[in-house]
Amino acid sequence: MITPDAPAIVYEWHAEPGGSEPLTLSWRVPGAARWRFGPTHLVAFARGESVLRFALELDSRSGPGPEWSVDSSESGLGVHVRTPWPGGGTVRLVASATEPGPDARRRLRRALRHLNAQRVRATAGLQHRGDHELRLDDGGGMLSRGLDWAAARMPQLAEPAPIRTASASTRVARLIQGLGAVALGRFQEAEDTLAGTGPRGARLLARWRGDMASRQADTVAETLIDLLAPDPGSGITPLRRATRSPEGDRTIATWTAAWRAFDEGLADDGHDHLAALIAQGFDGAPGAWPSPKEPWTDPTITALVPATLVFGMLGARADAFFGRLRLAPQLPSAARELTVANLRCGPCSIELHYNRNGSKHTFRVLQTGGPVPLNLVFEPTVPEAEIEAVEVDGHSADLDRFTVHRRSGARVHLPLDTERIITLIGPA
Repeated sequence: MITPDAPAIVYEWHAEPGGSEPLTLSWRVPGAARWRFGPTHLVAFARGESVLRFALELDSRSGPGPEWSVDSSESGLGVHVRTPWPGGGTVRLVASATEPGPDARRRLRRALRHLNAQRVRATAGLQHRGDHELRLDDGGGMLSRGLDWAAARMPQLAEPAPIRTASASTRVARLIQGLGAVALGRFQEAEDTLAGTGPRGARLLARWRGDMASRQADTVAETLIDLLAPDPGSGITPLRRATRSPEGDRTIATWTAAWRAFDEGLADDGHDHLAALIAQGFDGAPGAWPSPKEPWTDPTITALVPATLVFGMLGARADAFFGRLRLAPQLPSAARELTVANLRCGPCSIELHYNRNGSKHTFRVLQTGGPVPLNLVFEPTVPEAEIEAVEVDGHSADLDRFTVHRRSGARVHLPLDTERIITLIGPA
């Protein structure tokens, strides 16, 4: 029996109508010795107890159902399922445990760690379905597809190697994975990942989850600066050493350029590097990872996408214990509309909507959940040489204004007790 609090991981694959190729999925269930099939699901057993249940959901009920097969070995069960895509649509894999708790979560992650999706069309997308997780909509562009892909890839890779006292690279890898999990709003996953990373990981999680007051000014920037600082002797950065993947050099260099561009206020350069980083993850077909040496099979590399989107492009910083959130979005000049949903700060979540009409840039910020309104520090920059007027909630406002690299911005402090509308107007 699946209890309501039991953990579950859901993946979705999307195919365009017409000519969709069959989808083949494979994964292993460590420790399982027996299994039972149903028409659309498989239940794996260990020591006589049901441990994990895998169900396949198809939008279309026409045509043959999924074909299941299992191979057994001393290490566990190898599960394979093949399903057609008649008429395109969505295929979902729902993996769930029979009881709540961290042990069940770890079993799910171990089982799906090496999930292999074969023959997925290059036009398909892969996403993790979560009602309370970070979402981004840029009209089906590279940013939203990249975030969905990375969010789906992370859970099956987030079973970090055990911490060893002398393994600094392992701690670094877990820090960057923790950054990605925090950015997505997966605080429990972040806690599991950051365990054993020391005071820095604890402070990072505390700032976003609101466990305690933190005197640290900016744990995100502090962490990233250390990750990118080259060793004086070897010249290798801790992040590069932690990935343990020679093929990851290009990806790490691209992400480093993206983060530094956003940090310096070079929004378009940062976006270009971020788009290149995502494109490298989409090499081949999304969801198909033919080699364990592919850069994006590394959880550290994958976590860079949500971390860069939230902490770089959106400029998000939190002090959840005191109910404070800072957003300093640097959206690309070409952006006309963009929506971010389920950005988490402690128990609260917010939505950010951006719309551009000529030289008029409108940001709508709405708190969608949480016990009390957050205090928002909002510092957007837009691609205008100067700001001629600023409106807050439809009224003219005299705000602090600034310029950075041929972009202009304004700074405002607002309680999110209602939807807030901030409009920056450039020259006509």
